[in-house]
Parts: sequence; structure tokens; C-alpha cells
Amino acid sequence: MPSGDSDLRDSGSSGGSEDDDGDLGLLQGEDAIASLALLLAQSLRSDKSLSRYSNIKDLPAFVQQVQRFLSGIFEGTWPAMFVTRDIVDCPQYDGLVNVILDVARKPLPEGRDVLVSAM
Repeated sequence: MPSGDSDLRDSGSSGGSEDDDGDLGLLQGEDAIASLALLLAQSLRSDKSLSRYSNIKDLPAFVQQVQRFLSGIFEGTWPAMFVTRDIVDCPQYDGLVNVILDVARKPLPEGRDVLVSAM
């Protein structure tokens, strides 16, 4: 994992325990959202096309914004799902990165983290 990912793990509230492949196993509800947010935050932070914007000052705020973004995907409680790295390594990930890059091109208030604002 890239440098700084231990900081991201510390800022998440995942209920699962990660194996060597980054798989967190079968989770649901808040545990699934928190775990997926952590995996997505790690991927976004280490993505080469976003490297210009990956100097995040407030890691917990970034993970929290990703979690808010994800929380609207399912109505009510998140269903049980296997939270694995494969969830973020999908074709839709590139679309999300493109949207973030579009947001990054717009002016932001002084001192705002681009990735945190984009989420």
C-alpha cells in the first residue's frame, strides 16, 4: 500500500479485519459503508491521475466525505456484501475519477482540499 495508507486505516471505522489482499469480508450496514469508504479513499489518494490533488490535509474528513458520498447508494440499511478491493477496481472507478478531475478544474475557496471538496 502507498505511504500514508496507515493514516487512512486509522481514520476509518471499519468493523472488518483486512486480509493480505485488502479484502474485508462479508459486511453490511455501517460497517460495509465505512469499509468501502476506506478502500475507495485509499484508491483515490493513490491514483496517479489524481496525484496533483492527493496532498490531503485532513484524512478523517476525506474518509468521512467518501462515506457520505456512498451512504446514498442504497435506501435504508446497506445489504450484506463482500467488501473487497475488486469493488473499487472496476470500470466505474474511472468515471468517478473523471468527475473528480472536472471538479478539480473549478475554483475552490482558499485552503480547501480538492479531493475532500469533490466528494
